[in-house]
Amino acid sequence: MEVAPSAPASSAPNRNDPESPHFRPSRQGKANVTGYFPQEVKKQLRMLAAEEDKTIQQLLGESLNMLFARYGRAEIAPTDRE
Repeated sequence: MEVAPSAPASSAPNRNDPESPHFRPSRQGKANVTGYFPQEVKKQLRMLAAEEDKTIQQLLGESLNMLFARYGRAEIAPTDRE
């Protein structure tokens, strides 16, 4: 059985290149933070965002800041709409 060679790493989209269709200026200098939770968690988070007229991003920023405060760290997560 022959395995096809994988594509070179350079063929991956460069999200930092303004010419790339994947470029998002609002994401420069930011990192994706993810986790896996039951579907019900996602549903409840979406419902809360709608009820509070906030984005999930804003709610996650608030949550992270509460966690940071609990452990005596600076509340550095942005919570505004960007």
